[in-house]
Amino acid sequence: MYTLWQDIRYAIRLLRKNPGFTIVSVLTLALGIGANTAIFSVINSVLIKALPYPQPEQLVSVWETLPTGSRNSVSAGVYKDWRAHSSKFAHLALYKDIRLNLTGTGTPEHIAGLQVTTEYLSVLGIAPLLGRAFMAGEDAMGGNNQVVVLTHAFWQRRFGGDPGIIGQAVTLNQLPYTVIGVLPPDAMLQAESQFLIPFTIDVDSDTVKWVRSYHCCGVIGRVASGVKATEAQAELRGIRQQFAAEYPSYKKDWGLEVVALQQDLTGDVRPTLLILLGTVGLVLLIACANVSNLLLARGNTRAREMAIRAALGASAGRIVRQLLLESVLLALVGCVLGLLLAMFSIELLTRMLTGLIPALLHPTLDLNVLAFSVLVASGCGILFGLLPAIRASRPDVNHVLKETDRGAQSASKRRSQSVLIIAEFAFTLVLLIGAGLFLRSFLRLLDTDPGFNPNQALAFDLSFAKAKYPKAEEQQRFLQELNGRIAALPGVEAVGAVTNLPLSNRDNGEGLRRADQPQGSPINVANVFVAGDYFAAMGIKLQRGREINAADNVPNAPPVLVIDASVAHDLFPNEDPLGKSLRFLGRPWEVVGVVTPVRHNALNTNPRPRVYGARVQASYPMSSIVIRSSLPASALIETVRKTILAADPDQPIANVRTLEEAVQRSLARQRTTLVLLGLFAVVAIGLACIGIYGVMSYAVGQRARELSIRSALGANRRDIIRLVLGGGMKLSLLGIGVGLVGAFFLARLVETLLFEVKTHDPLVYVAAVGLLCLTAAFSIYLPARRAAQLDPIVALRSE
Repeated sequence: MYTLWQDIRYAIRLLRKNPGFTIVSVLTLALGIGANTAIFSVINSVLIKALPYPQPEQLVSVWETLPTGSRNSVSAGVYKDWRAHSSKFAHLALYKDIRLNLTGTGTPEHIAGLQVTTEYLSVLGIAPLLGRAFMAGEDAMGGNNQVVVLTHAFWQRRFGGDPGIIGQAVTLNQLPYTVIGVLPPDAMLQAESQFLIPFTIDVDSDTVKWVRSYHCCGVIGRVASGVKATEAQAELRGIRQQFAAEYPSYKKDWGLEVVALQQDLTGDVRPTLLILLGTVGLVLLIACANVSNLLLARGNTRAREMAIRAALGASAGRIVRQLLLESVLLALVGCVLGLLLAMFSIELLTRMLTGLIPALLHPTLDLNVLAFSVLVASGCGILFGLLPAIRASRPDVNHVLKETDRGAQSASKRRSQSVLIIAEFAFTLVLLIGAGLFLRSFLRLLDTDPGFNPNQALAFDLSFAKAKYPKAEEQQRFLQELNGRIAALPGVEAVGAVTNLPLSNRDNGEGLRRADQPQGSPINVANVFVAGDYFAAMGIKLQRGREINAADNVPNAPPVLVIDASVAHDLFPNEDPLGKSLRFLGRPWEVVGVVTPVRHNALNTNPRPRVYGARVQASYPMSSIVIRSSLPASALIETVRKTILAADPDQPIANVRTLEEAVQRSLARQRTTLVLLGLFAVVAIGLACIGIYGVMSYAVGQRARELSIRSALGANRRDIIRLVLGGGMKLSLLGIGVGLVGAFFLARLVETLLFEVKTHDPLVYVAAVGLLCLTAAFSIYLPARRAAQLDPIVALRSE
């Protein structure tokens, strides 16, 4: 132990005596360790740590699945059947996004929340901070269902954290709701949700809303103790098959899936986070190679010291231990600085990943992250220090102690440095190609036609209070009046309304088939209901027929549909669909028009078959308004807000955005991945160039005598530059060759994250190789030029 402490003190003394070497090494390592720590903090919070609920391993999500295998929302009736006949769940709850108007207490506000069955909080294991949770029966027809539970953030923001709010009434959509509870902080799965109200299910109703075929809800559950998700899934599938024979509205070719809740919440972002972790891992390896090269160069200047140690009886193991201690100590200092860097980076990362990871899983520097950082630093210290330590532990004592050979570098050390440079360039090329593929993918996304024109269009959301607008006719009457007022504003070219706006994360699906083929299999289509000049306001192109017009949006008007081209192709491949009758929502609808398909959910997914009906045909609690204007959005927002309040003083607007902003938000994950990959690729290029610059500068110093003799024998400056440049580029090209092979195989790992780009895109590979060659040539040219400027007489005299 005493000798170990001696070695540590000696290592500290040496690092202090060589501040230049120490500072460069520590900064290099801090970059790599800090980046890894920051990314791991996100992975730790999102993928490793359990959800912040009791027994989180019991929490699951339940989805119905389409024949294609993709997940779909659940109908309330199907959930009711599951809940009544399942024995594998301790609790099972239904929920649905809802947006209501809060009035009567200050400025009217449009707020997001959830309709939930009474077991929702029991599923999550949450007890209110104040008040109580829902009681059994408060979600039943005719029950005490006008009660509300507030989230902690909303309680603080809107009511100032007043505990006296319990028992008070708040007005939501023109109805009084009694506040019965306030949730603790960070209790909600959905960050935007401000409240919970009971979900009243009437599966025997004749209305379309709650029949077993209408899919609009989510389901979460807590499996009973000792029950696996697969067992719960098998039971629900059996229940589904049992009721499929009893209820024709069941979709018999659909399935269901039970997945862990954490996996469901984080599954989409998991591949991106793992790719980023691999990326920063490569950056750290490049940093380690750089420091290892510095240690090899420094080892040459310490060769005499090691030879004396060996001559005095120091074993090879003792020398290796001493040098590894120095390396690990260096890495731990880099770790401290890297942690400081990570502290600032985590906040930036959290902002960049907003909307991509659940808000309740916010990254922090906890013990897991600290332990990871220390382990990585210690491992790096051994990794970059082992080769130089082994080289230094076996000195040729007689050779090194000769005065004339002081400072000479062995061929084996030169080979070691060359291998490290080759590895650096190989890793850097892999990162460059990865960043290039994501850049190409992002550019293809930007060039993708969404099916509508996002330019010069403003959108916002409205919510209809059932007490004030109970039927579709009243909703449409208000929309018609509002559209007329907005259309009269200066600069407005078209205005329309729709139940679900593209890129709003809202969509509904329903079965559709030809009325003249009652035995035919229905196709699943998305459906929206529109009013006003919706297609003109959105810039959706009409291919055939006509749009939904004012005559279609009056009470008792015959139901008509505008279908998109994909529906026309599926149902009428060799016929004109205009005038044909379709069976939809339990009744016949006439096709009056065909429009271009719209990428409703995301730009990187194929357009879902979609139909458009008249708004008067569907009572829907929300509508989005779209305005196409020649004026900038900023010049229109306040005027529109005043116009709406003039039409209805209790009608707030929410989620005001331009369609261009909606498109950009939909690309957030791809943009974040691209920015981070690009940043890490730039860091990798910088480290690789610093590495080869350092090696070539050191090599020029070691070869000063040789280069001077060449100059004395007639070599001009161009010859010297060519000689040094050629040696450095040879190493760079070898690294690039290895990197091409690695990238060829590793690119397959990101294939699912790319859009319309092949993993072996030649343009990306050529551009990455060209960029790396140019930066390498520049880095090598600087020491080559210095070599060409050596004075042969001065250099030979110093020898």
